[in-house]
Amino acid sequence: METLRALSRIHACPPERLESLAETVGRWFAPGEEISLSSEYPLLFRDHPAVRHYIVEEEEGQPLSHAALLVRHVVSGPARLRIGMISCVATAPEARGAGLASEVVHWAVRSAADKHCALVLLWSELEHFYRGLGFERIGREWIFLLGKEGFPGEYPEPIPYSETYASQVYSLYLKKSIRVERSPGEMKTLLSIPRTSTYLAKGSSGEIEAYACMGKGRDFQGVIHECGGEPRALEQLLGGILARSAEPVPLILSPLEESLGTLLAGKGIFPSEGALGLGKILDPEAVERFARSLGPLADRFRAPGPLVPFHLPGLDSV
Repeated sequence: METLRALSRIHACPPERLESLAETVGRWFAPGEEISLSSEYPLLFRDHPAVRHYIVEEEEGQPLSHAALLVRHVVSGPARLRIGMISCVATAPEARGAGLASEVVHWAVRSAADKHCALVLLWSELEHFYRGLGFERIGREWIFLLGKEGFPGEYPEPIPYSETYASQVYSLYLKKSIRVERSPGEMKTLLSIPRTSTYLAKGSSGEIEAYACMGKGRDFQGVIHECGGEPRALEQLLGGILARSAEPVPLILSPLEESLGTLLAGKGIFPSEGALGLGKILDPEAVERFARSLGPLADRFRAPGPLVPFHLPGLDSV
């Protein structure tokens, strides 16, 4: 019997096949899941120059394995760092064990290098598998567990997000000193991902002063994975969220959110530390140049492993 490797070929999926590809890969991941991959990862399953979907398929055109690459820019003032995010790595059940996932991930990494990405990043529980492909834990993030005991007293009820507030939320996002470059339309799309709840706090003038995102498709349920605004406004918002939650709420923060971290420490809430994800540095000099452009801010990202001087909010993860 011919091997799968002899029967297969690898190439970029044409745009007109993306919808059917999303359905196929979705079945590999979670048969019967209500949320489609295209709605959970709307920036990934689109016809756009920043996106490539690589597939291994049989001569008859049936996909056997898949990995997607999304190229994004991390920005801080005029400094930019080009990164590649690898996502939705999956293989058809009948084709597993033949090395196809390794093959398609290698292809995605080579493509990221060709597109001048300084590093590639992915999220997976299969750390042993990816270590075999040269990936390691990189980056740093804080994880706080918020409970009502840290937020005694009365807090205003959070305002549910609607597109009416999209421009104000986007303005708050732009105030982050380091962020992933998003257009207003991309921000609006990300906030509309199924099972994403975004809550807002208004100031005395009626303007939105803080936002917090919980949940994102199948991920981050019950977890605040992105927030923005001044610390005191966020304190009011977090207190309002906790007052209406039956369980403690995890909060993931960038090490740059020092003011909010200090406020939480004053309440006796201290973080555990985690890695940003699994990654591979492709251009160490580009990463070092970006880190130098940050000055002392870069030191807040130092952790075991290579220095990765940025944090990705949950909305940007794929």
